[in-house]
Order: sequence, then structure tokens, then C-alpha cells
Amino acid sequence: MSSYLNNHLVLNKYFLNLFGYKDFKDLREKLKDVPPGFDSSGRSLFLDKLLESKFEKKEKLFKYDENIREYVERMRKNRKHFDFNLKYFQYLAILFSEIYLDRFFNKKPIFINDLNDFLSTFNEANNSDIPVFTEEDLDKLAYWMATGSGKTLIMHINYWQILRYSKNDWDNIILITPNEGLSKQHYEEMALSGIPCKVYDGNVDNLKTKKDEVLIIDIYKLTEEKKGSGVSIDVTYFDGKNLVFIDEGHKGASSQNETGWKNLRETIAKNGFIFEYSATFGQIIQFTKTGKPSEKEQNKELYEEYTKSIIFDYSYYHFYIDGYGKDFYVYNIKDKNNYNQYEKELLLTANLLSFCEQIIIYEQNKDRFKEYNIEKPLWVFVGSKVTGKGLSSDINIIIQFIKRVLEEKDFLRERLEKVLLAGSGLIDDKGDDIFKNKFKLIKNFTLEEIIAKIYQIIFGGKGSLKIYKIKNADGELGLASSTAQNYFGVINVGDVNNLEKLLKESGIEVLEDHLSSSLFLEINDNNSPINILIGSKKFIEGWNSWRVSNMGLINMGKSEGPQIIQLFGRGVRFKGRNYSLKREENPDYELNMLQTLFIFGLNADYIDAFLSSLEREDLNFEEFTLPIKFNSPDKWANKIYTLETKKEFNFLNDMIILEIDKQILGRITLDLRPKISLSHGLKTSQVEVSTDESINISDENLEILDWEEIYFEIVSYKISKGMYNLSIEKDILKQLIESSLYKLYLYDSEDIKVENRQMKLTTFSAVKRLQDIVIMILKEYISKFYLNREKQTSMQFIEAKPLNVKMHSEVFPKNEEIVIKIPKEFHNDIEILKKELESYQDKQMIPKKWTLWNNFIVHFDHHLYTPLIIWQKNKDDIKSIPVKLNEGETKFVIDLKEFITHNQAFFDDKELFLLRNLSKKGIGFFIDAGFYPDFIMWLKFKDMQYMIFIDPKGIRNSGNFNDSKIQICSSYIKEIETEIKKELSKNKNKDRMLIDAFIISVTKYNDIKATFGEGNYIKKDFEDHNILFQEDNDYIEKIFKKIGAL
Repeated sequence: MSSYLNNHLVLNKYFLNLFGYKDFKDLREKLKDVPPGFDSSGRSLFLDKLLESKFEKKEKLFKYDENIREYVERMRKNRKHFDFNLKYFQYLAILFSEIYLDRFFNKKPIFINDLNDFLSTFNEANNSDIPVFTEEDLDKLAYWMATGSGKTLIMHINYWQILRYSKNDWDNIILITPNEGLSKQHYEEMALSGIPCKVYDGNVDNLKTKKDEVLIIDIYKLTEEKKGSGVSIDVTYFDGKNLVFIDEGHKGASSQNETGWKNLRETIAKNGFIFEYSATFGQIIQFTKTGKPSEKEQNKELYEEYTKSIIFDYSYYHFYIDGYGKDFYVYNIKDKNNYNQYEKELLLTANLLSFCEQIIIYEQNKDRFKEYNIEKPLWVFVGSKVTGKGLSSDINIIIQFIKRVLEEKDFLRERLEKVLLAGSGLIDDKGDDIFKNKFKLIKNFTLEEIIAKIYQIIFGGKGSLKIYKIKNADGELGLASSTAQNYFGVINVGDVNNLEKLLKESGIEVLEDHLSSSLFLEINDNNSPINILIGSKKFIEGWNSWRVSNMGLINMGKSEGPQIIQLFGRGVRFKGRNYSLKREENPDYELNMLQTLFIFGLNADYIDAFLSSLEREDLNFEEFTLPIKFNSPDKWANKIYTLETKKEFNFLNDMIILEIDKQILGRITLDLRPKISLSHGLKTSQVEVSTDESINISDENLEILDWEEIYFEIVSYKISKGMYNLSIEKDILKQLIESSLYKLYLYDSEDIKVENRQMKLTTFSAVKRLQDIVIMILKEYISKFYLNREKQTSMQFIEAKPLNVKMHSEVFPKNEEIVIKIPKEFHNDIEILKKELESYQDKQMIPKKWTLWNNFIVHFDHHLYTPLIIWQKNKDDIKSIPVKLNEGETKFVIDLKEFITHNQAFFDDKELFLLRNLSKKGIGFFIDAGFYPDFIMWLKFKDMQYMIFIDPKGIRNSGNFNDSKIQICSSYIKEIETEIKKELSKNKNKDRMLIDAFIISVTKYNDIKATFGEGNYIKKDFEDHNILFQEDNDYIEKIFKKIGAL
């Protein structure tokens, strides 16, 4: 059995098994590409996929899903974040909790029997001996969630969940945190979510709480037996039935004996219930080389506790694999236990250079990268020791380095030369200098220019180092250059007085600043001048910032594994496009630098511990760079056409005012009538009265809606979709709804009755339901209105140009190379690829295995370049940049390849070329639709050229034929073709060109026929809209027939 804790989590495996899955990876593959949110009937988009699973009581899933939607709506309203949705893993964590709490409170005896039946099978299959579940074991749930994955919001929803199922039967509700900083942070977050709460401030009277109010207290204020005065609280004060939430509370278990923190927790939660959350469970339970948990008593107790209480595992491995957070790069040095002084200075110089490059890129690309919500880079140093003799202080090491850089230009110049010329003498595992091929952008400057930029943009000017004690901020020292007006850095430590003494001993005078407020608390402000943050482990917890981009770590050794993961998790946080938290899959060099966390370690013990921590999470890749080779470029370069928008066009520069367009309104249909899906086998007995006529919303009903809230949500929607140039007046929203030009279909329900095409609201909740309906209609209209205006404007600026490798480099992989990351567990794949690359790179030969198509790297001679990285079963964790083909895309290429092979006569006088179109980089259509078809196919026949855009995708969530991407394929593409023909004719170009676009549905027809549109479309209706089904053996042939080539 694997030594990784993930594989021992029997409670988590039980819930996966309920849905028919043995491993989270399999369930993840089903849900990861499903967009978050709810459909027009209020059902989660994840639910359809889960209804296909082996979960037995599917009617229960509908109820759980309804509850989850209620939690999401409450979160949206309370936090004023109307676009808030749960990501797939958050939804699963909440769903697992719903099922657990339902069974815990309503069917506990049956639940225990089921768990133990599964445990028996699990132990036998995995050669483990986890003890049976008892009632006491069920009084706790734990969530293993990566930092940045939203565990705080999951905690808030857990609060609402258990109040729902337990009927609020609690004497105290307590949230225990690791420190005061996190207590304050939790208070602010809970208040935003509308959860009544307060922080224990040392006043005993403050311990009394109101009904459902949460008392927030840090762990160090709890004691088993209080002695004397002080702010500590004896846990016996909280006698009774307590609901306890714990954030990173297990750290007490690793630092105290079994009579310490574990006893405190058991006492305070006796007869109650515990929810616990952590990013670092994997670092507190030790395993032997044989894969068994260590027999140490405390370790064994922790193992038995958490294997039976961790209900959901979304540790950093899953977080990274799903593309969340920044990428990361760790500078390591081979076979050295310690650095000499010069080597330390070189590593710090490289750290300085890396940060300087990020700052330059950020300043030069603010507007270009605005959509990724990237914050100004911040350089963070963290040391284990604040004080010590001379340079034994970790903080002093950094300060002395900064002082020399600021004051000795020759010192900086000499070390920069070593790093930039890859002559540092610091060697990686391959025998190369660790800085080889790094700092590509900054190398475009001369050495003197680089030095000037370092002084100006990081320090505010060259000068002597000045350090000030910030009297208005506890534990802070400000760093400034003598020639600058502002501070460039701040030191934040607990033992500031001893550090001040040490600095004086080192020859650095510490001055006093009586005017400035806290520099540390203002780091996240937009106008903060702070570029460097230096501190100890003090701010690892309780501090959040999106700015961290470069990190220097000193003496953060093997004993600090959990803290390493915490600190690392804070560094890789990334907002991403539309606050998706995801890094871009196909970044150029500049974006890649800003979505990568660079880590430099000044102690080999730290580096070893850090890499070991990641390996414990299964996160260990070998990276390969494959140069692409163009296939027969003499046949297609400058001969086939690509579409491009004229450089002078930027739709976002044109101000668009939302107004009433009767034609567009007439195409809006919102059908909220439940649809029977035969594949689900569910009855719709709740339907009593129906109507086939569209419903009107009366003026009377419109008057009771909250139009301020509607306006706020519509503006949020506009921004989230990137419609920055769309101006929306509040009054127009109401006028659009009053027009009644759209079609709205409803069934009678408990809260809304339908009489003579009019709504009758029968409950208070019906008002909220009607407001949701109005928002749905407005969003649909705005989406179509904006797309229509963009189409009308952009048509004038689209032109056809011969495809040229140099002129159109953006449609090919960056730097004409593909990066592949292979988990080291795939030993055979790694060794085979190493051998293949020898012949591919050295002898310019295509490896034979690539032509056989039985691997994840293939050669297709009709594709413009080699290789293609494709989907392969059981190889999901192999990643590539640009991102590899998914399963549907891979099948399309295979089917096209086979069609060509079986129809050679047809292709004898024709040439066919294919290109994988890069998302956000290649050829795309319209901002709102965001449509970058996965493939472009050209068919060249004499002077006739067909250009076909092909997009294999699921259409379950498209809803109907009015979907923006379907409209592009079925109608807009022909309008583009007309404009291109005019352009070619005007330029007296004799080439004839036909343009078409197709969606290849990977969703099966029977899976969507009942829920798509009116639920009565036959396959021909889909084909008439250029939607073909991949399940049909002749779908490739249909493409050629529909374009008129066959």
C-alpha cells in the first residue's frame, strides 16, 4: 500500500464509492470541464454528470443540489458577489457533507453499518488495519484543502449545513484558530458571509454568545486548567454540547503530547461535533518505508483519527494538476549541504534579478495583463531565526546583502555578470549552471541598464541603506535608500528589539519614525511603495496577499514541513482571468513570469524538506522541451489563408450603450418548465398545471423587485464577461423586461401560479424567484446584444492573409517548442521519451513510435507541425504547454486520419492541412463568445480553398440553438465569408475561398435530446446548425459533404 496518506482515507473513499469511483481522479475527469453555476431551472450544471453515476437514490441528489443552490445564493447576497459559484471540487466537498449530515442525523445506525461494511472490504483490499467506526468517530469531519482552494467559504457553508440538519441544537459554537491574526481574518470573512460572530478579546464577559453566534478564539488562549490571571480560558467553561470549527488546529498535535492539544479538543467537543480544515494533514502523519503508519503512539492515534474523518481530499497535488494557482520554480543545488558566503550572494543576486525582471514585465504590460488581475510583484524573505550572533541571524543575512547592493555598485555588477553569463558554478542535476537559459527578457538590456533598473524600480534610487523603527507599528522596521522619498521594504518580526540590537552590533544604526503608520498592513494597497517584505515565521499564518511572486527562504528546515506548505500555498495564490484562480495554460514568456512563483533557498536542508514535502503530495515532475518541426511547409506556407483582425481595430475602444433591440429580444427564450430526462428515469409528479403559452410579467410584480440589486448583479456580470465598453443605464433594464418581447415559459409551482399568461406570486420566496428569472432574461439579452454589436463592428476589420510562420507566430507554440511535464511515477514513459529525443533532436528523425499512435506523443503528417500531444487513457496527469488535446479532440484527429486513409482517391488531387488552434492565442471570434475553435482545417483544390473551423465540445450546457458559439457556426461564419470574398475581390485576388465552422458534439444525442431547446429536435435540426455528433461513424464525411467538397 502506498505510503501517502491520500490512499488511506477510508471515509473519503467511501463517498467516492457511493458514486461508483475508486479514485478522485476518475470523478475529477467527469466534472473538471463542466462550467460552474446553475441552469435556467436552478439545477447545478454538475448535477447532470452526477446523475449518470452509480449513486443509488438519485432523487436525494436533487434535494441536496437544491440545498447547495440555497447556500450559494445566500453567499452571493451576503457578500454582494452575485457571480459567485462553487468550483467542481468545492461543490463535491459540500455535496459529500450534505450526504454525511443527512445520514448522521437521520439514519446513524444504518450509516455506521454501511461504513464498517466498506471498511472491511477496504482493509482487505489495501492490507490495512484501520479500526471499525464507532459513534464517537462520526462526531468529526475534516477537509484536506490546499491553501487558496476556498476552505474558508466551505467552512461557512458547513455552518449553514449543520444548522439545517441539527436544528440549531448547540450550547456553544466555537471557531478555534492558530493565532490572533487568523482570528481577526476569520471574523472579517464570517461577517462578509453574514454569519454572526465575535472574537474573544480577553474579556470573560465576551465569551457569552447569542443564538447561532460563533465565538472565535485562538488555540493559545485555551487551557485545561487555568492558573492565575490572564486571557487564557479553561475549556470546562464551554460545558455542554458544542459545535466546534478548527482551522489548522492539528499543529497543536505535532507540538504537544497527547495530554495537550488533543485532550483540549476532545474536552471542548465532548457530546458535540467538530469540523476541521487544513492544507497540511499530509505533513503530520508519518509512514514507514513499507507503507505502514509509524507505530509511535501519537502518530498511530492521528492516523486512525484522520483516516476516518477526512471526508474530502483536495490537497495541493489536485490543486496544481487542475491548473489552479501559479506555477513554481525552485532553485536547488546538487550535492551541497552548505553554501559558502560567495555562493549565498550569487543566489541572492539571482533572486534579485528574477524579481527585477518580474517588476519590469509588470510595469510594461499592465494593460495587456489586466484581465488576469495580476498584482504588483512582491519579494518576500522568510527566515527561521530572527536573532543570533553576527550573520547567524537569518534576517541579518538579507539586510547585509541589501546594504552592499545599495552601497557598492561593483559588488552588484560582478555578481550579476556571473549569474547572467551562467558562470555561477552552481550546478543542477544535469551538470548545467542553474541559471542557464534564465532571465531571457532582462538579457535584452546591457549590464549597466540592468543595474540602473534595479536601483530605480526596486530601491527608488542608489544610496546608503537607512533603517527606521516604525513607532506606530509593533514589530516593524522600514527600509529606505538615502536618495529615495519612500520606503522600499519592511521587516516584520516578533523580536524587533533584539534584532535592533543585533543590527547595531553589525554597524547599522536604527533610526526612529514617529509619523508613519504600519507599512506591513498597507502592503496590499494599490499605491504601496513596498517591494520587499522580510520576516520570520510570524506571518506565515494570518496574512494574505496576492502579490507574492519571488521568495527567499533561509534555514526553513526539515522540521518545518507544515509551515513550508503553508508559506508555499500563500505564494502560489493567483486570481486569474475572471477570478478563476487558474493560471493561463498557454502563456507567453512575459505572462509565464508573472504567473510563476520563484523560490530561492539559502539552506540545503530547506530545499530538501521543501521538495520532500511536494513529493509527499505526489507532485514531482520531469520536464522536457520538444522543438516543433513544420511538416512540408513548402506546401502550405504563404499558400493557405488565415483570418486576422486589422491592427487598428479594438472593439473595447468603441463605447456601446445598452438599448432595446426588438429583433434580439424576440430571440430570447427562457424555458423553466421541468424536462423529463429518460436517461435519469425520474418522474415529474410535482407538475400539476402547464401552459404552452409564454408568460407575461405584470407591472405590479416588477414594482416589488429590488432593482438596485438587479442592476448591481448585471454590472458584475458585464465586468466578468469583459464587456468593459458597454454602458448600462439602470432604467433600461426595467424597460427591457416591460417590453414582453421575449418568451418565458413556466409551470405552476408552490410559490408561483400561472393564470391567463400572468404570474401570481403566492409566497415571499416567490419574489426572490421572480428576481432570479428577470436577471436570467437580462443576462441572456445583454450577451446577445453585445455579440451582435461586436459582430457588426468587427466585420469591417476582418481580412484574409496568407499564413506565414514568422508573421503569424502566435498561432504556433511559443518559441516553436512544446513543454511536457511527466510525473516521475511514469518511469517507463520518461525513459522512452529520453531515447526518442536523442534521434528526434540530434538526427532530425521522427521516432517510429510517434507514427504508430499508441502513445501520448504522435506525428500526423497533415498537421502543420510535429509533434501533437494527445489524450491517452490513464495518462491524465501528463501535462503540456500548449495544453494537450483532450479526449474528444484526440478522437477527432484519429477519425480524420482514418477518413483520409480510407478515401485516398478523393484526396489525390487535393491537399488537406490541419492546425491545432491555440486558445486565446490563435484565431478567435468575439469577446463575449470567447470562441477559439480547437482546430482549423484547410482543403485546397486548384484555386479553391476551404477553411473550416472545428470545435469538438460538449453541448449539454448550450441550452438551445441561440447559444453564441452555435450562432457563430450556423450563421455568423457565413457573414464573415461574404466579407472576406469582398476583400479578396477588391484586391483582385483570384483565389476562391469558402469558410465554414462546425461543432462536433462529444455529448451523445440521446443524452441531450430531451433537455435541449424545446426537447423535440431531431438530429437533422442539429446538423442544420452545423452541429455533428461524434458518436456517428460518418460525422467526418458529413463535414466534407456539408461544405460541398464531397
